Amino acid sequence: MSKQTMSNWIVKCADKYFAPFVERMKQELLKLPVTQSDETPTQVIEDSDHPNTKCYMWVHRSGELHKERPIVIYEYQKGRDHHIPLEFYRNYKGGSTCN
Repeated sequence: MSKQTMSNWIVKCADKYFAPFVERMKQELLKLPVTQSDETPTQVIEDSDHPNTKCYMWVHRSGELHKERPIVIYEYQKGRDHHIPLEFYRNYKGGSTCN
């Protein structure tokens, strides 16, 4: 079995089964009164026209006040422009209390 076939299976499974779970986590995260986000540079060999281009792994997580069920979402992006967190938090309403 080729690496490409196995890779395609992983991508299809992630899209079909894991993406809805991550979206549900995001919905819960956006209800919290405090969240945290940060980006970390990472080097990707074959994801752009220029080999070894620097890309970013964004991490969005529940704040320290939400310890019962922490939420951590990783988001791969090719840049770190301000529109990336603005898009992620587009529907952010926050909450008035911590549960």
